[in-house]
Formats: sequence, C-alpha cells, structure tokens
Amino acid sequence: MPVGANPLAAQSSGVRVLRYQIGAYVVAAACYAIAGVLLAGFVRYASPTAGSDHLLPSIAAVVVGGTPFTGGRGSVVASGASALFRAQLGQMALALGAGPAQQLLVQAVAIVAATSVRRVPFKLLPLKRKPRTKERSSKDNLSDAVNLMR
Repeated sequence: MPVGANPLAAQSSGVRVLRYQIGAYVVAAACYAIAGVLLAGFVRYASPTAGSDHLLPSIAAVVVGGTPFTGGRGSVVASGASALFRAQLGQMALALGAGPAQQLLVQAVAIVAATSVRRVPFKLLPLKRKPRTKERSSKDNLSDAVNLMR
C-alpha cells in the first residue's frame, strides 16, 4: 500500500491513510503478542526482559536489509537475507574462537559497513561499463535470433 511510502499522495488519491496506519499498528501489536506468548512458552517463564537479547539483532537485520526508519518501502527478502548473513557471521566468529565481546564487535562492524555502503553515491563506486557503440535495431535482433536457430 502506498500509505507508508507517500501518505500525501495516498490521501490525495482517496485512500484513508489514518485507517491503514492504525490497522497496521493493530496487526503489528497482535503479532507481537503472539510472539511474546510463544517466547514465554519456549523459555517456560514470563519475564518483561525475556526478549531483550533478540531486540537488537532483529532491528539490525531489518535496517541492514534496507528498510528505512523513517517509513517507506522495505523488502522482506532483503531483511531475511540480512538476518541469515548476520547469523552466519556470528557462527563464523564463534568457529574462529572469538569470545562474546569480539562477536558483538564483528557484528557491529558489519552493520556499520552495510549501512554506510548504502549511503555512498553510485558515482564514487568503481563500476566499469561497456561503452555502447551503436543502437541496435529490431532488424539486428531478428537476424541474431535467426542465426541462433540455425
């Protein structure tokens, strides 16, 4: 829904922005409640600080995955890939014999690197592109396709 990406455009096109925003918060609260019940059942006790150690890694995975804090569009696939990368990075640091403090330091460096790479303008990145010699016409594409079929 374009409500998060551009609320003014959504409102001017007739979408009830406030209704969708409140609905998103209600659905999110229901998901948080279910997750809290599942976590309490998994650890077999209810504590207000039971999920504190899961808070920073989950937020970091979403931010590194490309979702901005200011709202807008995000990618579930990119957030999932980011969470998988962070988990594998932690396992690699553990396999190399790093202690808990060093593991957190490695993950912090990865978060800073990933978020700063997104901020670098593409003009500064050394990308080499093939120079375009001439525009190809549909006749050229058709002759290439006929040659491939032979």
